Amino acid sequence: MTYVLDLRAWMWAQLAPERLSPRAAALIDDPAQVPCLSAITLHQVLCLAADGRLRLEVPAEAWIRTSLARRPMSILPVTAEIALAAGQLTGFTPADLLDRFVVATALVHRVPLVTCDAAISRSGLVAVVW
Repeated sequence: MTYVLDLRAWMWAQLAPERLSPRAAALIDDPAQVPCLSAITLHQVLCLAADGRLRLEVPAEAWIRTSLARRPMSILPVTAEIALAAGQLTGFTPADLLDRFVVATALVHRVPLVTCDAAISRSGLVAVVW
């Protein structure tokens, strides 16, 4: 199964796997599965590190490259279709505007989203694994 990880799921998989749900951890650990990230998620890491809300032991760009080398993932670009879908989402108010792009990425690619975000789960807009 192909799936998209949101920022928190990806960060926890790398830095604190014990914080993942058993179901999310099993999916992420299964080498037969195809993990994907929205390109916007890479941007989120850079922004959080730049403003001090995310502390990494190495520069954010190096952390991203190392993480992707350790567990390769398909990076899904933000396309016009995804941008339009993000703008049309109704039924939830994400804590982070960029989360709309992550949800839209999963919707456009018709794959589940690995997230612990309760608002996204409650919205029913996208299949959620957690």
